[in-house]
Amino acid sequence: MNTYTHFLLAVVLSRWILLRKRNDEQEERQDLHESPDNSSNNNTTPAFDWKGALLGSVLPDLPLIATTVVCTVRDHYFLEEDDSWTEKLFESWYFSNPWVEAEQNIFHSPVSLTVLISVAYLWHARWSRQHDSIIAEYEAPVSDDT
Repeated sequence: MNTYTHFLLAVVLSRWILLRKRNDEQEERQDLHESPDNSSNNNTTPAFDWKGALLGSVLPDLPLIATTVVCTVRDHYFLEEDDSWTEKLFESWYFSNPWVEAEQNIFHSPVSLTVLISVAYLWHARWSRQHDSIIAEYEAPVSDDT
């Protein structure tokens, strides 16, 4: 099985985390009215962040992990004789149940992965614009016409 989606999500999340850190540092310097010091602050962003790598390596498998936990809890507390859901999950459902297949393909399909990354990017861009406008309104000078 080729799981390139783990790598793609790790790279995308790592870059997003690193760019957010860099933007936050730049905003902090601007708030302090410091001029950027090119000798101590290198503007190159590393290619990978360990938090993004960890999240990207686990995220595509979260739906299957959640299903496994549910089946295991069900088997542990409500096991009927010879009716193990965990056993069924990995012996037949994983290969033949359309719900389990769809659940596994949510983060492993290139098309759905592209859609999810695009939606996250657009949501983040919209949130950033709203956040910036709220900050601008808060920091706007108040005229005292009394």
